[in-house]
Amino acid sequence: MLDPQAQVVGQHEDSNPGAALIPGAAPGQAVPPTHPELGEIVIKPRAAGTGKLWSVVLWAAGDIGVDLVGVPSYLALTAPDWFEVRQ
Repeated sequence: MLDPQAQVVGQHEDSNPGAALIPGAAPGQAVPPTHPELGEIVIKPRAAGTGKLWSVVLWAAGDIGVDLVGVPSYLALTAPDWFEVRQ
């Protein structure tokens, strides 16, 4: 996770020792909370960093997913592609 000044403010790195278990893929099965391919990063931005563009950098040798909690529901692949929601 990069702040508006492109400084690393959090990261998670891990490996998958076997086949990923995807919640909902098989009835009654879910990824155990201790499974290594699940990670959580909690970022508490300073007031000066709110309302600005942040970056999430993701990479994997296979499938990858991310859930952002507390983040506005609009994202862009690059900063020039971002648009400001006007109300």
